[in-house]
Amino acid sequence: MNGLPMTRLQRVVLSIALCTLSSACGESGDGDVELGPSTGGCPDIGGSMVRMPEGFCMDRTEVTRGAYFSWLESEPGVDTQSTACESNDDYLPTCLTTGGWGLDRYLENPVGCVDWCDAKAFCEAHEKRLCGAIDGGPSPMDDYDNAASNEWFAACSGGGENDYVYGDAYQAHECYESPVEGWGSTEVARLAGCTSPSSEHTGVYDLGGNVAEWEDSCDAENDIARCRIRGGSFKHNANGIRCDAGSTLSLSRLSTDDAVGFRCCAN
Repeated sequence: MNGLPMTRLQRVVLSIALCTLSSACGESGDGDVELGPSTGGCPDIGGSMVRMPEGFCMDRTEVTRGAYFSWLESEPGVDTQSTACESNDDYLPTCLTTGGWGLDRYLENPVGCVDWCDAKAFCEAHEKRLCGAIDGGPSPMDDYDNAASNEWFAACSGGGENDYVYGDAYQAHECYESPVEGWGSTEVARLAGCTSPSSEHTGVYDLGGNVAEWEDSCDAENDIARCRIRGGSFKHNANGIRCDAGSTLSLSRLSTDDAVGFRCCAN
């Protein structure tokens, strides 16, 4: 990432704080779903979670801009990262350097423009982990469509039953993909139908569309490795938001994109 000085971070945090205090955060709302607290004994910090029948917990939504900037306010250090992330010298979203974001707006939209190392650090700081293998740790790259071992696929497919998070048949705009109302992400959990029909897997939103999500699944332990992204985004069509689309979607570990964010898992 781009190594911005701390004074820049302080200005970002101040902008977010002033927005929150003044209730002038722009056009974003809270989505259409009442999320509620975590269930099944899952952690409740950094966003509420749902316990899946496979035993792990998953964030109900993608991590929001507001949650991410609240973490940045704590000035997290970069010196505790793994060797694979040692060249990641800050956690600031790259969008902040391009003018693409209004810093005080859309706080309930998912954060984007973060790399794999940023996502992993956020999850670990909140006593969670970047979603990977059901028993913890990274998921092998070729295990992307195994509901018995891959957390993300198990949650999206309802335990391997569905091709899309909401069922087997594609339903245009049931999730937020290829949007008809503009180009960009939307509030998390805005679309109530973008969750599993399985009573045991329901309550996790936007596993298809909105922003794609980094996964703890990489082909090497270095900073040029490629890591999977899951779920497609507002840039994808029907094929991209399939639960098994992970076979074709990956980025280098330190890459960023405005359509790629993340969510966390936990035991």
